[in-house]
Amino acid sequence: MSWHDHANCRGMALEIFYVGSRIDQERMLPEAKAACDGCSVRSQCLEEAIQQGDVDGVRGGLLGRERRVLIRHRKSLIPKKERPDHGTRSGYLWELRNGHVPCRECRTADNRYKAKTRGGYVYGPARF
Repeated sequence: MSWHDHANCRGMALEIFYVGSRIDQERMLPEAKAACDGCSVRSQCLEEAIQQGDVDGVRGGLLGRERRVLIRHRKSLIPKKERPDHGTRSGYLWELRNGHVPCRECRTADNRYKAKTRGGYVYGPARF
């Protein structure tokens, strides 16, 4: 027996939870959310919708846009990785991903990596 068997919405028409037009949504949304209120398996339903990437309709008491906000909030709670050492390719990539201008040492490391893996010219500081 799965959690689906214990859901308040079991046996209800899917059209209540997955509506197309805005007019239907305004009419059906209170009924859909009321079915989720007090449901014993609401959290399992919500987690399944998030895991499956379900962006439509009401699942676990939340609309698709509300689930996306929840997902963004959860991602913001994940601690960011520490910055790698200067003068490394991983340092170069970290600076790009985080909106920084890569330092000279990191750019040089990236160019050396590209030259080694692609067989190209190594760009670096001029040596006279």
